[in-house]
Amino acid sequence: MKILIFGAGAIGLFTAAHCARLGHQTKLITRTPEQSDQIRHLGVSVESQAGSFTKEVEAESAAALTESMTADVDLMINAVKQTSISEWLEQVEPYIDRNTKERVPILFLQNGMGHVEQAIRHGFVRSYPAIVTHGVMKHAPTKVEHTGRGALIVNSELRYLLIDALNDEPDFPVNQTDDVTGYQKKKLIVNAVVNPVTAIYGIRNGKMIENEHVLSVGRSVFEEALPVLGLRMEDWDFVLDVIRKTARNQSSMKVDMDKGRRTEVDAILGFIIEEAQKRGLEVPVTSNLLNKVHQMEKERGVR
Repeated sequence: MKILIFGAGAIGLFTAAHCARLGHQTKLITRTPEQSDQIRHLGVSVESQAGSFTKEVEAESAAALTESMTADVDLMINAVKQTSISEWLEQVEPYIDRNTKERVPILFLQNGMGHVEQAIRHGFVRSYPAIVTHGVMKHAPTKVEHTGRGALIVNSELRYLLIDALNDEPDFPVNQTDDVTGYQKKKLIVNAVVNPVTAIYGIRNGKMIENEHVLSVGRSVFEEALPVLGLRMEDWDFVLDVIRKTARNQSSMKVDMDKGRRTEVDAILGFIIEEAQKRGLEVPVTSNLLNKVHQMEKERGVR
């Protein structure tokens, strides 16, 4: 299968390496030409307790994208940050013709919600959300560490394309579900609880469990989101399980904050706040955290 992956952050690199390991012709589209050069020369390396490996992966920068690169692909995977979706659409649309948009499925691996609908409005009619539950840390432009085994969860409609093609890799299982939206909401609440709290307090994920006050802030976000997202109280156990499994990880929002980049807080907390407003609900803790992250971004000159 010919697979085109947009975005070479932790998840993009990890996904590309495993697709290549399964024998698929895999190409990464990176943000910078420097990273694509390094990937072409060094491949993509995955470090894991189960065993490390390096795979050759084709790579080009987004600026070098051409229509011929997208014309005969079998699958596209979008792993760019949620905040970059609009920029991605503007950048790639001239090089993806109508036939490709209508023929080729594209998986979106982002943290928030609403991006699939945005892509469909731009003609990507076979757009699907997918959920990545692995713990992955990026250590270099070509190197990631697999810190927690999870799965790629996809719509059961794609089982014939993806389950057969990608599910032979023990460390990269593909699970199917008829309720992708339910999984999206679960991932959203994990990110809503973990990301802003770890970014504001400057801690790794596992430190939340060790600090009663910090965890209580996350718990308040969870409880405010319950009626907004239609979650159950038992879903808190799922959140805690993810925190434990990714205890050594730094959340993507903390990493963005540390590196002076704009975060995905609007796609995560902002989405919950907007949905709450539609329902006439107040979410004061969530709103306060959003404002704090915005303030930290302003102090770093990225908002």
